[in-house]
Order: sequence, then structure tokens, then C-alpha cells
Amino acid sequence: DQLVKWLEEAIALNSKNGPAWMLLGDLRAFRQSDLEKAIDAWKVAEKQAPSAVSRVLADRILRAQRDLLIERGYEAVRSAHFTVKVQGGRALDLNQMVQLLEEAYAQLAGELGSGPETVTVIVYTEQALRRVAGQRDWMIGLYDGRMRLRGDELTASLLPDLVRHELAHAFL
Repeated sequence: DQLVKWLEEAIALNSKNGPAWMLLGDLRAFRQSDLEKAIDAWKVAEKQAPSAVSRVLADRILRAQRDLLIERGYEAVRSAHFTVKVQGGRALDLNQMVQLLEEAYAQLAGELGSGPETVTVIVYTEQALRRVAGQRDWMIGLYDGRMRLRGDELTASLLPDLVRHELAHAFL
């Protein structure tokens, strides 16, 4: 949060600071899970960036817009360290999921030290996760700044290991 404030101050002093706009977008997307504000920041950075960086930003913008479209109508539950989003009407015990996430967080914090303040977890259908992960049909979890899980694969026996694995990426 402090870094976001500093970047906003830097941008207020120099609105053409493309790297600051890009980093602000990255923080808003990958640390705050605020895709709309991330897109706004990346669009400003894209206008000022060299062509290679501009292509990277254009890709980030398209991915964030796609995520917003896919996640429209998802329900969200918040806990101390997590925001869990799931498609409305899906049969998933969110309280159990949040408890499992918090337990894994506490265990990893004990082993690895402090972790991220908050992590966004999105539970997708198989089709939606394929769209997000670029058609990798074997994938059941992914961490790319947000923990993405395939809902139909969240069996009681698999879930603890999957959550711990993906959460370890967030810690590292």
C-alpha cells in the first residue's frame, strides 16, 4: 500500500513517468487484485512505452479485461489474508475453503516467514480456467499474482496439497 502511494506521488509530479504507471498497474493487479485500476494505469503506461514494452502492456490489458469478463457475477468472501471468488450458484463450501487457506497460510508463514498481506483466490469452472491458462487442459491450479483453482477438481483429498502448493508461490 505504501509503494502504491509513493507511485501515485511520483505520477502526480510527472504524469509521463511510464515505468511508474506500469509498476502501479502491476501492483494494483497482482497485489491488490484491482483489475479495473490496473487496466487504467497500464493504458497510460502503454502510450509512453517503447514498442516491446507496449506489446507486453497490451497483453496484460487484454488478460485483465478477459478476467473481468469471466469473473463478472462471481461471489466473494473475505478473510484475514484472502479474498475468495467463486461463480454464483457453484456447490462449494466457501467457509471450509477459507479455513483451509488460512491454515495453509499460517503453516507457510511459520516455515517461510511473512507472506503477502492478501491473496485473491478464484475458483473457476474447467472451461473458464482453460481460457485463463491458455488452453492447458491438464492444469488444475495456477498462481500468477492471483491463485486460480479449478473447482471441479477440488476434492477433499486433493485440496490441501493444491492450496499449499499454489500458496507457496505467493509466499516466494
